[in-house]
Amino acid sequence: MSQEENKRNIIRFDNAQELMDYIGVSRATLYRRMNAYNMKSSKRSFTQDELDSLKELPERQLKQSESKLNNDIIQKALRSNEILLNELKQNYDTQIQQKDKELSYKQSEIDKQAKQIETSDKQISELHTLLDQQQKLSAQLKLQLEEVSESKKGFWARLFGGK
Repeated sequence: MSQEENKRNIIRFDNAQELMDYIGVSRATLYRRMNAYNMKSSKRSFTQDELDSLKELPERQLKQSESKLNNDIIQKALRSNEILLNELKQNYDTQIQQKDKELSYKQSEIDKQAKQIETSDKQISELHTLLDQQQKLSAQLKLQLEEVSESKKGFWARLFGGK
């Protein structure tokens, strides 16, 4: 419709109640929408376009409700992300604690084995020392036995190398 036709098709209401019944909203909603479209609350004559506008939510309210809906969705997503992050952190902390325990246990095992190796090395060193002493004593004993057996031989046996 052109503006001229629209002006000719003016619909008049005797009171606000008739207008509310026509649009299908409460008094407060009617006045809020009239205010949103910069209409005076005392206005009783409307074009069809104005009435159609009053029946629908004003754009500002639509944007606000969309914005609120988007904010709600974002808040829910943030909360769920925060919950997931906390769960991941707890899981990570638990794994770190388990790995720390394993590491401590393995380190204590390594320390025990290092002490065992050190003890074994000392024992081996002592055994080498004792073996060396035993070999020296055996060699000395053998020399002493040879000297004693040499002294028991007679003159001719010593001279000709007899037994």
